[in-house]
Amino acid sequence: MKKYLIILVALTILLSATAQLQAGVSDAAVLFLRIAAGARAAGMGEAFVAVADDATTTHWNPAGLGMYPLASEYHTFKVDYNPHISDLALKVLKGELNKDEAEIYKNFSFRPEGVFRTANQGEVSYQVFNVNQDESILYYVISNINTSERELYKLAVRSVAKENTGVSFQEINRQRKRLIDYFDSDKKEAEIDDYFERLVADWQELKVKEETIRFLDEKINFALEDGEINEKEYGEIMLVVDKAGELSRPEAVKVPYSLLLSLWKDYASPWSKNLTTVALVENGLPEANYRKYDIWALSSQGLLHFNGQDWLEGMTFNPKRGATLEEVLYQKLSLEEDADIEDKKMALVEINTDVSWERLNDLVQRLEEKLPQDGADNLIESLEFLKTAWLNLTLDQEKLRQFINQAEAALEAGELSMETIDRLAFHAARVDHRRLPDKIIIPFNLALNSEPTTIAGMGRYLWVGTDEGLYRYDTKEKEWRKFTEQSGLPSSKITSLSSPDNQSLWVATPVGLALYERGSWQIFGEEQGIKDTGLYLVYADARNRVWAVSEDNFYRFNGAEWTDYFVYEASVNDTIQKIMRDFIGYSDQNSLINAIYQTKMMNGLESDIPDPGQELKIPFAYSLTHKINVMTYDSEGRLWVGTDYGVKIFYDGKFTLFGYKPYTAEKEMTVEEIAADFLDTDNEVQIDQLARKIRDFNGISTNKIPAGQTVYISSNPLASKITSLMDDGSKVYIGTEKGLVQYSDERFGYFYQEGLEKQRTIDIISRDGETWYATPNKVVVFASAKSEITGMHANWLPELADDIYYEFLSYINHLGEEWGTVGINVTFLSYGELVRVNEYNEIMGTFNSFDMAIGLSYGKKMSNSLSAGLTAKWIYSRLSDQGAGAEIGEGTGSSLGIDIGLLYRPAKRLTFGAAVTNLGPDIAYIDAAQSDPLPRNLAFGLSYKLIDNPYNRLMLVAEINKMLTGLDDGFSEELKEAIENVGFEYWYGSFIAFRAGYIYDQVGQVKTATLGVGIQYRGFRFDFAYIPSSDTVPLANTVRFSLTGRI
Repeated sequence: MKKYLIILVALTILLSATAQLQAGVSDAAVLFLRIAAGARAAGMGEAFVAVADDATTTHWNPAGLGMYPLASEYHTFKVDYNPHISDLALKVLKGELNKDEAEIYKNFSFRPEGVFRTANQGEVSYQVFNVNQDESILYYVISNINTSERELYKLAVRSVAKENTGVSFQEINRQRKRLIDYFDSDKKEAEIDDYFERLVADWQELKVKEETIRFLDEKINFALEDGEINEKEYGEIMLVVDKAGELSRPEAVKVPYSLLLSLWKDYASPWSKNLTTVALVENGLPEANYRKYDIWALSSQGLLHFNGQDWLEGMTFNPKRGATLEEVLYQKLSLEEDADIEDKKMALVEINTDVSWERLNDLVQRLEEKLPQDGADNLIESLEFLKTAWLNLTLDQEKLRQFINQAEAALEAGELSMETIDRLAFHAARVDHRRLPDKIIIPFNLALNSEPTTIAGMGRYLWVGTDEGLYRYDTKEKEWRKFTEQSGLPSSKITSLSSPDNQSLWVATPVGLALYERGSWQIFGEEQGIKDTGLYLVYADARNRVWAVSEDNFYRFNGAEWTDYFVYEASVNDTIQKIMRDFIGYSDQNSLINAIYQTKMMNGLESDIPDPGQELKIPFAYSLTHKINVMTYDSEGRLWVGTDYGVKIFYDGKFTLFGYKPYTAEKEMTVEEIAADFLDTDNEVQIDQLARKIRDFNGISTNKIPAGQTVYISSNPLASKITSLMDDGSKVYIGTEKGLVQYSDERFGYFYQEGLEKQRTIDIISRDGETWYATPNKVVVFASAKSEITGMHANWLPELADDIYYEFLSYINHLGEEWGTVGINVTFLSYGELVRVNEYNEIMGTFNSFDMAIGLSYGKKMSNSLSAGLTAKWIYSRLSDQGAGAEIGEGTGSSLGIDIGLLYRPAKRLTFGAAVTNLGPDIAYIDAAQSDPLPRNLAFGLSYKLIDNPYNRLMLVAEINKMLTGLDDGFSEELKEAIENVGFEYWYGSFIAFRAGYIYDQVGQVKTATLGVGIQYRGFRFDFAYIPSSDTVPLANTVRFSLTGRI
């Protein structure tokens, strides 16, 4: 409702602005304000009010300043997302799915009684997860589902309990209510509730067996057979309830598909493509925005490529004439000469043919069984050729289908006659057209000998790390190359990749690091200071600051060698305790004591007080209290480190920890007592959850905390697992398991865009002021607005004179998401040199005449689909430098004008635009009595992107313009005065554009086509527009040139 109210108010403002408009068409002055600005718009039939996406929008429709690309915008690209499946599963979980709503999707069946997957052993309603027996099932379920609704929490826990125990909550509750209803006593009710609450708690923890509940049911039934429950029977029933819970539960926990497919975090269904990490690779398009990069990702289904429109699992290749399948595989997959390629051939053919090997082989076998012993040699030979052609991918798919249909029909008819055999032999021989298809799809994973573990983008290359080698994919040539130990790597097992720029790549292996630059490898191992094995992470930035992490150590590269320690210069009043406490970031007692002892030994310190100026080596390993996942530098040179238990900053010899609060035990306490006191609650589940986190983070092995000991307790999402980090120059983004957090102006807060505040962000990449945020099921791109400048020149009315020219210059600048976008433009029309004569027609000299206007524009997005804009302009017209005869004035005039515009985008490809321009007081040259109105105009238009992909874009535009002066000619006549404009723009890639349009002005006798061309390279675009020669069009042969640059 709010959206429609905004639109209604905006339209009301736009239309009410036309109320002042009553003057004659022929009386309108300064008509230069109606000249089409920009050669791009001029080539499209001068229909641009609904396009308004470059710097000329300050002329056409200032609302364009509030839409991308002139304003920043977020674009979301989902990965194989099907909300209908999630909704179906949730209805099953809630028990709301009716029989007539039952549905089958792939190998899953959604029915009122559950969600079932078809497997080899039949239908299965669950997936098994191993859960440590010490972990609470209640905590496990709640921490793995995406919801904040209490009722859904209950449903989730109860669905897991039912799946594992075979007993529903309703069954247990029914037995409780039967007992309460029988006794009808408040005292008994409280006692029964107490017993059954403990039973339900054990049931939720999967410690209750189905046979126990069945036995309890039999006990109650038996006791009620005579209509009375005596005290002995009641005692026996309560004893069963009390002893129902087992001491332990199974480690294997069944989680129902109804829960997995509806609420479970990051569940990878058999058909889903959950992302785990992403990389950016340049695609060669001459764009100055996010479109110049393609997204590559590792997913649960392997390597994926997003080309701006679709997520692809393989590359498309056009083989050369005469090439064989083996040659394609060796060339494109960088295979060794002695490599076994049979399995890869089979996989490649299966993907590129409509008929599987199993089906073809089965058909051949059935045919051979029906053939007579004599006279069928031709068909047998043709069938062998057919199988060979399938293996070589040289089959004509259409002819193969025809042969299969004929063969199946012949088999169905019964015995095969010789005529039928000969016909089948003839058609089987024709199926092989002895060459590869014109297009082959090669799955990315086919190039890899093992599962990919990490990826990185470097220029046009994608690097993929596996356990059996490093692969480089050339996205331009579509070829793979493999690197191993024989190529110079320390090991073929790749654990991490980091590319700080387009020239270098850092590679981590368990036994050392490698740097790839300018086609050669440089190795870093023990001689260069890396003493550990088990390296699993490397991080490098554009300033050559490099860090590497192993299971036991932390290394920094200084440009020449690797060190695993920080050199600290002691100052006055420093103690080793203070130095180490600041370095570690928190005063965990056990870690601190050990770090102090080791540091004193390493530096030969006998005292706890170092000398001022003394240099101390402090091992980075002391900060390695928890597994490090990600790192990044911010604009102030601070290193941000994301771990399994939160984020911390390293700067000036100190690690600063976030997300935790210190708690000092005032007396000896258990961890549970500390958790209860910190939370101020008696909720056992919450206490148990926090107690586990306290133990894990603080490394506590005992349950007793002595008086005076300090522990650190998680207090906000920054204390959860950190999955991504990125600094964009003004903000630091922290991806946590709880959602995306941003750090700016010394403050933390959730990042409220596109739902990222609620989702786990697995990767964040920043390039050229734009940012990619990746979650398991989508990539959100922050497309940053760019400043833009454009200028146009045209010799005006070339058929009339050669010294009349038009100039237009516009500049726009985005002020930020909260402030919108501003622009300024200058419009100038020179009428050339004119001759001045007196009343006797005597030449008195010459003078120059011109019109000009300066406009200031502002536009802002009002909602996700609506933007509004305003332009205020000063208009100056110099028709003459002096008046004629007794006239008052000098032949010059000035005025002020306003433009108001709206853009509405109800769908991704469709945009509506409207603008009222040149509203303002009349302009007077001689005196006010002879003033003339401005050329006030109302424009409505639409644009539709018929084709919109990275390599082909086609946009259709249409617009109606009506001068809002002299609205007293009658409705039909006013309609005739409207000018219709239509046009189109086609872009091939982002290199060259072709445009055409048509202008139809019935009253003004202008009926002409327009033509245009645009050429773009990187951030610059050159546009050309032309109105063809015509004897009836005053603007015939007008040529316009524009140059636009994004800064």
